[in-house]
Amino acid sequence: MKLVTYSPLLKGKNTDKSIGKYIEEGFLLSSFAYSTRKEGSLRKKITEYLIKGEYKSIDELLKVLKKELLETWPWLRKISLSHIKTGPTYKMRAILYDTDKEEIVEDKVVEVVKGEIEIGEIPLTDEEKTKLSNACKSFAEGLASLEWKVAGKSLPLLADFYTDIKSSWVKKERFPLRIGYWTDDPYLGWLFSFWRVKEIRDHLTKRLGKDPYPERILYSPKEKVTFGWAHIEE
Repeated sequence: MKLVTYSPLLKGKNTDKSIGKYIEEGFLLSSFAYSTRKEGSLRKKITEYLIKGEYKSIDELLKVLKKELLETWPWLRKISLSHIKTGPTYKMRAILYDTDKEEIVEDKVVEVVKGEIEIGEIPLTDEEKTKLSNACKSFAEGLASLEWKVAGKSLPLLADFYTDIKSSWVKKERFPLRIGYWTDDPYLGWLFSFWRVKEIRDHLTKRLGKDPYPERILYSPKEKVTFGWAHIEE
């Protein structure tokens, strides 16, 4: 199996993290977003924890969300790719844009990964792969739709990119992913399936000082894409 980039993968602040670890995190993120929509008991449990739980930080909250996911879909523990090397990196200009304020927050040169990277086999059953594929497709399509809704007015240069993601790429690939440093949201996209629940957003804003709704977009002005879109090819 191999990782194939659809847009450049931007390395995060932790540059020692392997590309395999980014892939693992991408699978978990997609699975959590999907399972909290499809598994009613899990969604109820997470909703209650978000409102009534005693977490004191976003990091602490995310650890609990990951723990609950792995207890619900324990077969995800079989995905271990931390040994995968990052491969060659390239320099590229990246812009962090605030769609709410309609202004550039940061403009800098970054290191990105592009191309194909061999990752070896992922030891899942056909049933597990089908579940994972459904999760990846659902999350990628939903995330692309929401990002375009947020960014469309401010960043029309991304129109062709998001149109292709939603109309072609997500439908064609079995395991589309969003990985690497693609957001500066401290929730890292984990509350994607709860972004439309006003009660939860209001509670998190009051308790942790941050609404998980996406307000900032990281993009390449040269390639007219957002960062971190890739897929796993069998």
